[in-house]
Amino acid sequence: MNFFEHQDEAKRKTKWLVFNFVLAVISIIGAIYFLAIFANELLQARGDPNGYHPTVPNQWWQPTIMLYSATCSLLLIFGGSLFMTRNLSKGGSAVAKMLGGKRLHPETKDPKERRLRNVIEEMAIASGVPVPEIFILHEENSINAFAAGHTSSNAAIGVTRGTLETLNRDELQGVIAHEFSHILHGDMKINIRLMGILHGILMIAILGTFLIRSAGLGGGRFGSRQRKSSQATLAFMGAGMALIAIGYIGVFFGKLIKSALSRQREFLADASAVQYTRNPSGIASALKKIGGFSEGSKMDSPKAEEASHFFFENALSPAWLNALATHPPLEERIKRIDPSFSGTIPPYAAQSTSPSSTPTGASGFSSQGQTPTLPTQELITSIGAPSSKHLSYAEVFLTSLPEKIVQMSRSTDGAMALMYALLLDTQMDIQQLQLESVGQAFGSEVSQKVKELSSILDSLGTQARLPIIDLSLPSLRKMSKVEYAQFIKMLVTLIKADQAFDLHEMVLIKVIQHHLSPTFSKSTKKESRFRTFSSIQKDVHFLVSAFAYVGNSEKEQILQAFTKGWEKVSPHPKTILPFEEMDVSKLNETLDKLALASPSLKQEIILACTTTTESDGKLTADEAELLRAVGDTLNCPIPPMVAVLEMRT
Repeated sequence: MNFFEHQDEAKRKTKWLVFNFVLAVISIIGAIYFLAIFANELLQARGDPNGYHPTVPNQWWQPTIMLYSATCSLLLIFGGSLFMTRNLSKGGSAVAKMLGGKRLHPETKDPKERRLRNVIEEMAIASGVPVPEIFILHEENSINAFAAGHTSSNAAIGVTRGTLETLNRDELQGVIAHEFSHILHGDMKINIRLMGILHGILMIAILGTFLIRSAGLGGGRFGSRQRKSSQATLAFMGAGMALIAIGYIGVFFGKLIKSALSRQREFLADASAVQYTRNPSGIASALKKIGGFSEGSKMDSPKAEEASHFFFENALSPAWLNALATHPPLEERIKRIDPSFSGTIPPYAAQSTSPSSTPTGASGFSSQGQTPTLPTQELITSIGAPSSKHLSYAEVFLTSLPEKIVQMSRSTDGAMALMYALLLDTQMDIQQLQLESVGQAFGSEVSQKVKELSSILDSLGTQARLPIIDLSLPSLRKMSKVEYAQFIKMLVTLIKADQAFDLHEMVLIKVIQHHLSPTFSKSTKKESRFRTFSSIQKDVHFLVSAFAYVGNSEKEQILQAFTKGWEKVSPHPKTILPFEEMDVSKLNETLDKLALASPSLKQEIILACTTTTESDGKLTADEAELLRAVGDTLNCPIPPMVAVLEMRT
């Protein structure tokens, strides 16, 4: 199953989730209705001196009571779901904070925290996605981790203190690779939606608990007054216990839905982790440590139940019914990764774990003078599926990255300066105009810093631009809304300085906006809307035309490139759009619309763009990174094209 098939599968799972949620709601409404009927019959019996008893069957169908029961249930359920969904709208960081996580300080001196950060940065660069926010659950001594968020743009990875203290680098890398599989394959989005939706069907049990406390058993604020009336107390207790019992319908369906969605995905994530790292012993050893560790993987957070489907391993006490467990049996997971596993997990014996944050064997990186080639099918296959060679590339890249660049990416001001430096023109007269614009807006000191950074970036080559953006995004998210508006305004000013259409520059700013806009705008989450080629034909026509002008100067080459690319998406010939129609606003509109295409259409779009750029028999480093940037804005992360890059060790 490739990336695009995973995305389609995720959508099918979402529909299944909605179906089961509706089934749970209907069950709860039915239970509330019969509770209301029973209560009504009791009240009538108390007021009837002859001892009223319901003997006529049609007395059990009372539309008015059904209407009230359904209305109150729906308001409570959907109100609870809406409340939690709104709280989770900020993405993975909201889940991490809810579980007690603290954001990792960018300049941490703790060697184990630095190792965690490096492992996550390596995996992000290898995957072609922004570096997620990193959280540590300091109060949790067990071994566990999670990934949460709506998209890779607002993803967060959290690990427990026990994970940092107990796992070595290989084991930690296996766990993080497992979590990145959830990021890349759309599992996170389902998980966070599930958490929001299920909170609604748990509201009945929450209300029941509140009523019991109000009766005085839980120290509720009405307790002292209600104790004066034993009948009122018993009524509150009875209603509360009944609602808790009904609430367990929601608990049951919640566990059933989570287990059905989670178990198979955990096997797939384990397999992906092995593929990413080419080190089965890493993740297998981490699972064995969990099995033999006194704290296991159990979480103490009161929110662990609601977020149980996020975790690397079971965060709750063993389920009394295995069908309701969110994770497969630990031994079965280990056996699939390590066929030689005997089934016996020895007790964990504490030992020293190396805090080294630098992988061995990484010494240097060269990026100059490349005219690479890359089979189109290999590019498509690599989307959302980084391999060990991508991870090796990321390790070498990070090790060889100048310390100045790394330091700048760790602070908001430094990251902003890096983004400005990425857009400086190679022509000195235009570059001078750009630096003057920066100086006028932020001062000569910032302008000088941008110039210095530009010189360093030029030595790294084109393919360093996207990884540097990915490294800088966590710092850029810390801007205020005012700073963000000024930041984007300056990026546009720098791009317009040469008064020319440069597709690389346009896509670069689009990537930055694409990943930052969820943080600074309240736009609703967008879903796939376009499922037929005819609905996006004009937009694909524009994009393929734009790609045809990249890397080609002769008219005949441009026309040939467009024709080859267009044939990949349509059997009906088209004429290339004139260069004069290539403009910034049109490109923005095009990428925004194509981002809403179905996964299968996105696959065709990327195939067409790739075919267009390699029509001359080669794919240059500039063209390769342009393809990656476009894929990024379409939410199709393309790993570094290491088949076309040179590494020296």
